[in-house]
Amino acid sequence: MNKGRFFTIFMIIGSMIIGGCFSSKTHKFKSTSIFGKEIKLTGNLLKPEGDGPFPAIVLLHRCGGIKQWDYDWAHTLNKWGYVAFVVDSLGPRYKSQNCESFTNPNRGDIAMDAHSAKFYLAGLSFVDSNKIAIMGWSFGASATLTAIGNDYTKFLPVEKKEPFKAAIAFYPYCNDLMSDFNAPLLILIGDKDDWTPAELCSGRMPQEKTTHEVKLKIYENTYHCFDCRGRSTTNNMGHVLRYNSNTTSDSMIMTKQFLEKYLR
Repeated sequence: MNKGRFFTIFMIIGSMIIGGCFSSKTHKFKSTSIFGKEIKLTGNLLKPEGDGPFPAIVLLHRCGGIKQWDYDWAHTLNKWGYVAFVVDSLGPRYKSQNCESFTNPNRGDIAMDAHSAKFYLAGLSFVDSNKIAIMGWSFGASATLTAIGNDYTKFLPVEKKEPFKAAIAFYPYCNDLMSDFNAPLLILIGDKDDWTPAELCSGRMPQEKTTHEVKLKIYENTYHCFDCRGRSTTNNMGHVLRYNSNTTSDSMIMTKQFLEKYLR
């Protein structure tokens, strides 16, 4: 590994390790289900120092709700100069997790939450409303795919139809991955993921050139939750969740480059 790349990885990992030592501000905003039922959501927001306007990123958590790993990423994105908005889609719905059923909320509800969060961010003076991206992990990553699908846009109210400028999905379930996206997409997943299999993503990648870039990276010897620092377990559904420092380092570089490409 050359010295330049090693230094980049060292600095990025360092910013994540200290990610637990920061404060964030809770914001409240309104969302709706695809059937029009209103719900009041909350999100923790981090902004860079200064008046901005800054590009912003909506972060969607896993089915187990918001964890320290979400804040690690939010802190890192903040260090890179982005407003990071960690949206809580479970707490306001009086749910601690939805890993068994993936319903109430489902991925369509989470996608609507993401668009509502984008609409809310666009109204903040320190956010560049033309540069808002979306990132999700596992169930949140699946919702990310839904949120940037052109078919889903039909369900959005007029004021929320503006698409995200970029999307990054960490180990999503690609059962309905399509080529008709309205934003550039980066998918990062492990080849040994037994909860959201990489084959579902690779088997559904567009065969022809699309309007927006769709990029897939499959990591060797990598399981689900590869960026969950300190995690090494099998959950109660029998799926392996295992942190991989090398994969995490590369995924951070990929993420940084992808965001710079479309938000800078």
